[in-house]
Amino acid sequence: MTRSRWLAAALCLASVAGEAAPRGASKTIAPPARFDGWVGVEPRRWPQDPLAPAKADAPPGPDAATCRDELARAGVEAVSADPPPAAIAACAIVEPVRLRAASTAQGTVRIAGEPLVACAFAARFGAYLREIAAPLAAGGAGAALAAVEAGGGYECRPRNRVAVAKISAHGQGLALDVAAFRLADGRRIAVVGAT
Repeated sequence: MTRSRWLAAALCLASVAGEAAPRGASKTIAPPARFDGWVGVEPRRWPQDPLAPAKADAPPGPDAATCRDELARAGVEAVSADPPPAAIAACAIVEPVRLRAASTAQGTVRIAGEPLVACAFAARFGAYLREIAAPLAAGGAGAALAAVEAGGGYECRPRNRVAVAKISAHGQGLALDVAAFRLADGRRIAVVGAT
């Protein structure tokens, strides 16, 4: 595997949490230590539909100005955007922003395409660039990460475009497709085909 392909694979996999099981071993899930009535009665049912609108008694989230202030403090450049019309109620994006760039210790990383995402996701993606992608690029490829070629952000659609599937995270602005990473020395590390 070439160094650039290794780096692309590392950048894609770096955000996956948890340890991988040893080769050939399967992870086993221990039963819960206590009984939860809803789990014991209906193990395949969520206590609340994750795509349902928030209940009136739920604590309010930060307002849009607060989220944008947090983005600015974190070095994430994003501008407010109007929410697009949703084809279905489950495709509601909270505090939409156009993601432009993120500051890292190695410099500013531009996000090509300025994808439309939820403000909270913009903060998470900025942290990913700052804490994982930029340091991996600098250490693994010996050059600063200059830009990320981003594809779709918000898009009201089912997972993997399968008609009967649940709504994709894209449908709430909580996902972003990355096509490639561009380094300051001009190299381009494509994500597709990186093995």
